[in-house]
Amino acid sequence: MITEVNIIRVKESNNFVGLRIKKKSIDVYVPWLYRLKENPLQNDKEGLINFLKSINLAKTQVPGNISNSSNIGEVWPIESFIWILSDFLSNGLYFSIERKNDYNNGTVNWKKTLKQQPMISNNQFFYTKLCTSYRSLTSNTITQIYSFCVNISCSRIGWLYGEMFKLDTDVYLSIEEMIYLLEQERSKTFDDEKRIRFGHMIKILSNIDNDNLRNSNFVFGITNYYYVFERMVDVMFGNIYDKKIYQPRSKWVLLDEKEVQANPLMPDTILKKKDIIYLIDAKLYQYGINSDTRYLPGSQSIQKQITYGDFLMNNLNISEVRNIFILPNNNEVDLFSYFGYAQADWRNTDGEIPHEKIFGFFVDLRYLVTNYQLGNNFFTYEMCRIVEEKL
Repeated sequence: MITEVNIIRVKESNNFVGLRIKKKSIDVYVPWLYRLKENPLQNDKEGLINFLKSINLAKTQVPGNISNSSNIGEVWPIESFIWILSDFLSNGLYFSIERKNDYNNGTVNWKKTLKQQPMISNNQFFYTKLCTSYRSLTSNTITQIYSFCVNISCSRIGWLYGEMFKLDTDVYLSIEEMIYLLEQERSKTFDDEKRIRFGHMIKILSNIDNDNLRNSNFVFGITNYYYVFERMVDVMFGNIYDKKIYQPRSKWVLLDEKEVQANPLMPDTILKKKDIIYLIDAKLYQYGINSDTRYLPGSQSIQKQITYGDFLMNNLNISEVRNIFILPNNNEVDLFSYFGYAQADWRNTDGEIPHEKIFGFFVDLRYLVTNYQLGNNFFTYEMCRIVEEKL
């Protein structure tokens, strides 16, 4: 029985964040800047759930520059866990409803009744047996699979709701067989709620590691939350998603004249507004914690942004290019703010070329995690306005 939930703050962007569930305790590792209310298990379930959902950005969308080994444990379909648990707690165990036929007991099925031979008396027809039908709750394999999915959901996130239980199940099918049966049931029904229920059950089963079926200790998390931050910034601020033409490329020419392509540079986020391209680099750095300047983006990052700008101007004939860093902080009053700009001492243009200045902005991490899918036109407008004003 879970008796203790510990919130552990993580400063480094490449350290583990996520959950470690043991028999009697749960450790929740959250980024240092992610704001939670005091006693979050009672007062901030939404904050915990949104954080857990964000982890799946790295577990389900792994790019070439992110190692799968950074993902620890299963992919958790959090929304499906929540839906199934809520469905069970509100409606109880799911039973399939079958329509059964009988005589003189239930709703008359006139189509079948009229196919019988009637009795005739006084020139009138009558039927001694009325064909009827009724709906019956049936405990079957689908019910057992539903119980199995409830148990999986409860073992992963039941602690969030103060519910830790285990239903009796008699499922002797493999995960693949259960998914097949659910897909068959979903294809046969036109009931929207049933289709949704079966869909969530399929998602839960599709992401279960067979090795964990009898395990009471679970790990769900990543060691690359910086990628999650990059993805959220891209979704909130970017509007160009095919970035291949914006990637500066290079190559090696070896002694035998063999040419080997080096890995290209890849911009995190690209925003196009009218004729201006804004190149945005998301940095999960600690500067937003205590304003320690050691944790500002360094010369390598600054030069990379300038290189992007040079490439767009010289190779793609894009004359208006701007550069931006976005860092996280914890500020629920000022959710998006400007904090300065970087420039390179080795460039001799005195900042006359716009993309040689890289403008720095903070975004509140809690706000980003909660709202990144919705976008924010005001933040985008303010960011662009400040950059143009400062040039």
